[in-house]
Amino acid sequence: MTKDPELRNDDWPASRLLRISEITADFRGARYLQALVLALARVLQVRFAMIAVRREGREHAQVLAIADGEDLSQPFRYLTRELPCHTVLGGEAVSVPCNIVELYPGANEIEAYVGQPLKGRDGAVIGLLAVEHTAPITSAAGMARVLRALAGRTAAEIEGEPDLLRA
Repeated sequence: MTKDPELRNDDWPASRLLRISEITADFRGARYLQALVLALARVLQVRFAMIAVRREGREHAQVLAIADGEDLSQPFRYLTRELPCHTVLGGEAVSVPCNIVELYPGANEIEAYVGQPLKGRDGAVIGLLAVEHTAPITSAAGMARVLRALAGRTAAEIEGEPDLLRA
């Protein structure tokens, strides 16, 4: 018998996505981004959830919304080198359920990462949607499906408020 919840329950991503959609349904723009990261952290039971936009190619990112557990943290700008965010901002989804520092030496404060690129209406990567955890993630594939399903609306909310792209 397996302990992986995704193998026991094919509805795992769908049930989480429905719950997140219910929580965020009434929000738009920056408020949606804040509600989304809080919902992701709570529903997916991860330490961090964040939305960031590209700066200077993919070398830097500006966090627009970040949840640390049940709380919103202050947005910040960061260098993406040696982090999974660099790969995501290059257009590739990343899912590392454990031992992330082996692949990304700069990610020394987390154990696991799942990230999805956010693409604008022209198809160019404008940012990322990601969750991070301080312990291994047993349902990384399901989390990746949830993030992929949320990426389109998240990108549209960012593009709908041009100030967010310049934040």
